[in-house]
Amino acid sequence: MERSPDRLPTVLDAAFWPTLVVAGALFALAALAPGAAEWKAVRQRLAVADADAAALRAEIEGLNRVATALRTDPAFAAEVARLDLGLVREGADRLAVPAAPPPFALDPPPTPPAERWPLIDAVAANRRLRVTLAGVSAVLAAIAFTLCQPAAAGVVRRAFWLPGLLWRTVAARYRAAP
Repeated sequence: MERSPDRLPTVLDAAFWPTLVVAGALFALAALAPGAAEWKAVRQRLAVADADAAALRAEIEGLNRVATALRTDPAFAAEVARLDLGLVREGADRLAVPAAPPPFALDPPPTPPAERWPLIDAVAANRRLRVTLAGVSAVLAAIAFTLCQPAAAGVVRRAFWLPGLLWRTVAARYRAAP
């Protein structure tokens, strides 16, 4: 009876890179989450500042148009003066016009929606989770460099010998007799 070739070294060799990739991803998540959360907050503040600047530019443009009209259109200037002084023309109907707010009292621009990164936010807010993720990534890297090598096949085989023996014993006990 011919024995099948030992595939354990090949399996261990194939597990090396995926183990390292997972370890690197966990470490990157633990290390970069606080910076990513801060970057997101800065982007949010920048979006609010951009919206404020756009509202101020629109207000300045409107005031520039009024200033230009006051300089170049005498009828407009006279009407503004009459309204400011409360004077009414003879026979003119008077309409109730609400007072305009002062130019410096701007409505706040709408706040842009906040970006949602639940995983990054959760990891950035929890220091113990970041430490745990970094520890798990270190353990995975150690496993990759020690046990996921073809030369470590004997160590891995011995580590799984007792659980395999227990499994085979329990399975034989409850297996149906032929």
